[in-house]
Amino acid sequence: SCDTDRMTVSNPGGARIPVICGYNTGQHMYLDASDACTKIQLDIDTGTATTRKWKIKVTQYACTSENIPVEDCLQWLTGSSGTFASFNFDTSESSVSTTGTHLQNQYYDVCFRRERGKCSICFSPQIVSTSSGSLTSFGISASGSAPAVQSAVDSQCAFNPASTSALGPALTDYISVVNLQPPPASSNTAGISRICGPLFNAKTGETTAATACSFSTPFKWGVHFDDHELISQTELSGTYQTAENVAPGSLVANQGQGFTGFYMAFWQNDCS
Repeated sequence: SCDTDRMTVSNPGGARIPVICGYNTGQHMYLDASDACTKIQLDIDTGTATTRKWKIKVTQYACTSENIPVEDCLQWLTGSSGTFASFNFDTSESSVSTTGTHLQNQYYDVCFRRERGKCSICFSPQIVSTSSGSLTSFGISASGSAPAVQSAVDSQCAFNPASTSALGPALTDYISVVNLQPPPASSNTAGISRICGPLFNAKTGETTAATACSFSTPFKWGVHFDDHELISQTELSGTYQTAENVAPGSLVANQGQGFTGFYMAFWQNDCS
């Protein structure tokens, strides 16, 4: 959580904008213009010696501009491929930090402009761990079947085992993507709507990460991070995979931690 420093953006008459802090180079936000004043407020704790840097670009678009996003999109990505990340994810590094965390109280949509001739969009972690001991850049909530390290989808991504009460709910952070499917994806196939867990996979109970795609438009990646983000670096006697906010004692290939957040690659596919 942003207990020391924070950036707050007001949005009069619009959706609540998440409070952010930490490393956010390359991030952006789109807000609807208002006759009231939209403010950017930076709160800095002067009692610490940490170096802070910020450079914020503000651009206003005409209401008729083709560059503005569809409704209720905090982030708007164009182009047939690219990357995006949760706030406070250090995208400057080629490996994933074991101590980096996503922020709490984050509820927003990342939207992707559908490019001409494209009918589906696919996602995969940008940084992929192929060996034990290193992290993949997707980790949101606990394992789908603890103590094993498994993916989790749909109804699993709203589950709160009582055994994890001291460290917050286990699978109540999740990503929503309509009709998300493992490959080979099809416009005629029903997919899932929520994905979470330490492994990115649109199938439940999987032990490896995999690309997932959606044909549903508009293309959106919905972020749902609650306020239960107390982090513990202590393993819970072999049951750590039941809690979303506990650092595991060991890591398997393709795994993220429950509090890692996401740094994803996306690409759109031709209509066939």
